[in-house]
Amino acid sequence: MEDSKRGLIMIIVLNLIIIQTFAKWDENLDKGYQEEEISIIVEIDFGSDELTEEIYETSESLDLEYLNNTWIFSANYTTHYTNSWWVWTLFSDEYDVRYTSIYYSGLGEMMESIDGVESKTNANETSGSFWALYINGNYAEAGVSSTYLDDGDKMTWKLSTW
Repeated sequence: MEDSKRGLIMIIVLNLIIIQTFAKWDENLDKGYQEEEISIIVEIDFGSDELTEEIYETSESLDLEYLNNTWIFSANYTTHYTNSWWVWTLFSDEYDVRYTSIYYSGLGEMMESIDGVESKTNANETSGSFWALYINGNYAEAGVSSTYLDDGDKMTWKLSTW
């Protein structure tokens, strides 16, 4: 009898833990979706004042513009999502932008390549380039999956150097 009570209590506790986990999971998903649409600007800044062969060959499908000494693709985008990762995945699908990314614990999803232009490090590991995320011109200190947008925001991916 004692063992069956322990077993029943254990089942109840496990069910409560599972219910709590899914409640938190749904709560987190709700942060990225809302009923009202937001309009944002999404930019990809290739960070080069010259149209390199790499940028030209890999970004044929994008309508690049030369602005402020760099090659940029820019588009207005309307969505119900506020989480930058969801915005980026939907946007990149609609505009046929290929990318690769990696998830870092504590930071979130970070870009490794956008439209074939990769983050790089030289052989000595003394310099390189990386895809940096900016929101309204401010460097995002977290990955795209940990960043949220408001109506009128500008989300920019910029190939930066170090």
